[in-house]
Amino acid sequence: MDPARARRPKDKARVEGSVRYVRNDCFAGELLCDLEAARTRGVRWAREEAGLEPHRTSRRRPREHFEAVERAALKPAPTAPYDTPRWSKPQVAKDQHAQVALGLYSLPHERVGQRLVARADSQTVRFYVDGAVVKTHPRVADGERSTDPADFPAKKLATGQRDEQFFVRLARDEDEWIGKYAEALLDLKQPWMRLRRVQALLGLSRTYGIPRVATACRVALEVQLVDVRRIERMVQQGHPELRAAVAPAGRVVPFPRHLRPASSYALPRPGATETTEEGRA
Repeated sequence: MDPARARRPKDKARVEGSVRYVRNDCFAGELLCDLEAARTRGVRWAREEAGLEPHRTSRRRPREHFEAVERAALKPAPTAPYDTPRWSKPQVAKDQHAQVALGLYSLPHERVGQRLVARADSQTVRFYVDGAVVKTHPRVADGERSTDPADFPAKKLATGQRDEQFFVRLARDEDEWIGKYAEALLDLKQPWMRLRRVQALLGLSRTYGIPRVATACRVALEVQLVDVRRIERMVQQGHPELRAAVAPAGRVVPFPRHLRPASSYALPRPGATETTEEGRA
């Protein structure tokens, strides 16, 4: 008989049906003195009686089917206890971690806020979406976490790992002077304390444009002024060198849509008509 699965109450009826069949067909009406006699009767019943009775659905004899098909597919009997998995439905938090059995496991950024299906055994933890595995982690102890750096965006990972050189490279990609100003901001014993200021500097480039911010950084470095707020104020108020570097676009007067030619409004000169008629004559 097949055992009932854990936390599957509907399996109980199927198991009890098999128990009732064995009790009524195998042991009912038999005189059994001890446990060994019951085992002997059960083996003989399974091989010679129930095993040779045609199945109601397949119409095959169970013993013949087992010998021909199932025996070759059997694996060796396990020597260790079965590792019963634990299923749950955790939700991915904003820090991109989900809690399974008092342990925290990272997931990709696009899974934030989603509720996944998790399977935890003694060795691994697997996360499923629509039946497909989306992430696998080794099992950690209670209170610990397993974090995969590949799950995080590049900027978020650099901030978490305090990688100041990553932001310096981003600033250099925008402009040489912006990169130099980012290096000046991070020139101290604890550079990770100013990562937010470098991010604010990169934000100014997206808001006001790279040429204006690069010129402001060059002017500020000439006087050794290292302050992102002063850079923003220079860009907003319009430093004289910034006006020269970025000249305002000239005003373009749009051409009127229904403008008529000048001849439509010009009056004919006196005598022009008579001259034309005389010339024709």
